[in-house]
Order: sequence, then structure tokens, then C-alpha cells
Amino acid sequence: MIYITGDTFADTRRFSKTKVKLKKGDTIIVCGNFGFFCDHDKLAEKSLKWLAKQKYTIAFLHGAIDDTAWLNNLPLVDWHAGKAARASKNVYYLPQGEVYEIEGKTLFCFGGGENLDYIGSNYTEEFYSSSILTPEVMQRAKDNLKRYHNQVDYIITHDAPSKLRAIMQQRKQIENPIFTGFHQFLDEIWEQTKFSGWVFGKYRENHTIAPFYHCVDDRFFPLQ
Repeated sequence: MIYITGDTFADTRRFSKTKVKLKKGDTIIVCGNFGFFCDHDKLAEKSLKWLAKQKYTIAFLHGAIDDTAWLNNLPLVDWHAGKAARASKNVYYLPQGEVYEIEGKTLFCFGGGENLDYIGSNYTEEFYSSSILTPEVMQRAKDNLKRYHNQVDYIITHDAPSKLRAIMQQRKQIENPIFTGFHQFLDEIWEQTKFSGWVFGKYRENHTIAPFYHCVDDRFFPLQ
């Protein structure tokens, strides 16, 4: 089974306290802010050792606090018909714009997003890079989708297209959300791609927008 969950922020309790029975062969995809590769300290090392004992596979998109400079230096390997970086024994980092084939489903993954929500927090400048889109990244995403004739089963992202962002921000009583070029690129992906569902994790809420769009926080959303 494939499960999608939201930001974990380097907390193993997301996996140890879940009521979902995670088992060998399962794949859990974290929609950004995985957090276990931010500080590279003893606590993170201990947490990664615990994760390495689990029989399922964890794959994650980067969010706003993940150390993208470190992650982008990891060598890429072939993984489920796409490219991924093996960050630990059973933990893989999914770069922006890759398409994967897992359990008969095609998944387009695109981490990162706008970081205006984090202004004023104690993050170094490198952690603001997740909202920067290069022409190379955008072209790679388009080329990978083109290989699948712009049709996948699911799109999995950290941030969300403009319409979905507006809905989620309005739920938080933010009437005039800010949109960036990152959202515009996701809008373009939305308009040019056929898909059965879109799952995103930035907005820290478990909420379904009828019926194809799913924001995930601490739940494990199964891909049926």
C-alpha cells in the first residue's frame, strides 16, 4: 500500500503512534518538511536509526525547512522508473519533477514551495531556496510528464496550485493570500496534466476538497 502523510518535522511519533498498521512492502511518502536531514545532530542520527529498523520504505519531498543544499548533493539512483536519492537505508529523497511507478500507479512528485509563511523564523537563508524554480527544474518536470503523455494517477506536492492555496488560506481566515511564481507553475501543471487525485501537505490540515484534492497533515492517506 502507498500512504501519503504531511510534515513530520523529524518526529518519529508520526510512524510509531499511527493507528494505521504499516507493514513490509508499504511505501510512505512525506509531502515535505521531513526534517530528519536538517540538523544532522545526534538526535537526528538516533531517529534515523529507528527508522532504519522499520520494514516499510519512506520517501519524502522537500518542504520549507529541509536542507536542500545537502539533499541535492546526494547521488541519484534509479527508483521505481524515476530518479531518487537514497538518504538512508530505507529512506529516499524525491527530487522535484520526477514520475514514479509504484504498485501500478504513476505519481508525479514536486516538493518545495513558497516560504513567506516562515519570514521571521530562525531559518538560515539556504532554507528559503525551496521556492526558487530554475528553468532546468521546470523543463525536467515537463519532460517527465510528457513521457507519460501528460497523464498520471496522482500528483503529490508540498505546496498547492493557486486555487487550492486560496481555499486552504480562506479556511484559516486569510482573505488575501499571496501567490508566487511557484504557484503559477503548479497552475500550469494542473492545466496541462490529466490526473485522478492531487495530494499536498503544506497547510497542516487534514481536509479533502471535493473529491480529488487532499490536504494531509498527520493522517496517512491511502492511494486506492
